[in-house]
Amino acid sequence: MSNWTIEEWIYLLLAIVGVEIALWWNFRDSIELNRKGHQTEGRIVNWMMSTQKGKRIFHPLIEFHTSSGVKITFKADENCENQPKYPVGTIVTINYAVNNPDNRRIKYP
Repeated sequence: MSNWTIEEWIYLLLAIVGVEIALWWNFRDSIELNRKGHQTEGRIVNWMMSTQKGKRIFHPLIEFHTSSGVKITFKADENCENQPKYPVGTIVTINYAVNNPDNRRIKYP
């Protein structure tokens, strides 16, 4: 490394900074939830089924109330094949950003 030119050092530094920015960008929502997230109880209220490549795929439909009382119902990104993993009514833990309830993480039992 001692034979590197100044341009090579600059490229290395730019690459490192670029990786740091990309990591921060990808994990900023998780960082916000860890610092400022609000935790509440949610419930699986239904399952949505679709077919992908001949397989039945199920997504849970989850409902929860924000700290201000707003009811949020959404289709979770997580899925399972062939049959639902949990029964309707299963309680889940929701960690969400108070200023943006769409930024949320679900913890299943």
